[in-house]
Amino acid sequence: ESLPNELFYAVVCDDMVYMTPEWDETLTQEASNKYVAWGNDGRWGKKLCTSFFIGGDLARLFGWVVHPEVGHLYGDTIWWMIATGAKLGRYRDDVHLKHTKIYDRTFLERAIQGDQVTFEKLRFKEIPELTIKASKL
Repeated sequence: ESLPNELFYAVVCDDMVYMTPEWDETLTQEASNKYVAWGNDGRWGKKLCTSFFIGGDLARLFGWVVHPEVGHLYGDTIWWMIATGAKLGRYRDDVHLKHTKIYDRTFLERAIQGDQVTFEKLRFKEIPELTIKASKL
């Protein structure tokens, strides 16, 4: 099995630094087995989970942590849409993180062409179905 019986899984981006002590424990508790938990990144706040923890049962329900059809972009948007639509989002305004994005060659190479087209396809066809499935968990 690709997703063993862990309580949660996390996607913490390499360009973010958490500033709040015990942030990982807080988000672990919030995610528990079926929620998506994230903190305040100072830019998107509750409007996007740019780095997030996913409850283990929720991740196993779909069989992935980042949607397998997207590359570098939109993984966070997909989870945010599912979490908010299924009422499984757990935003913590008191957990602070900051972006430390450096626009170097690596950053520029990560902009995967096709992710936007793929996301638009998923947005209207698959994400609504995933949201319904998640809401039954």
